[in-house]
Amino acid sequence: MKCDIKMYFVLGIEPFKVAQVWGIHGSKQKALKQAAWLEQTKPALCCQRYAIKTKTEIKRRKLELYA
Repeated sequence: MKCDIKMYFVLGIEPFKVAQVWGIHGSKQKALKQAAWLEQTKPALCCQRYAIKTKTEIKRRKLELYA
């Protein structure tokens, strides 16, 4: 039996299919809360947009992650 726990990655998505990992959560609500907070507090010249993605979505979009 496979235990499939959904993980939500909070990503700072940049141009050219690159994303910075800001957090990993087991709860979608917590991930959304962190992404919203990051979006509200980001510097004016920041090119990242913050979003939550699952591992499957990251693979589908072919994002290269870094911490």
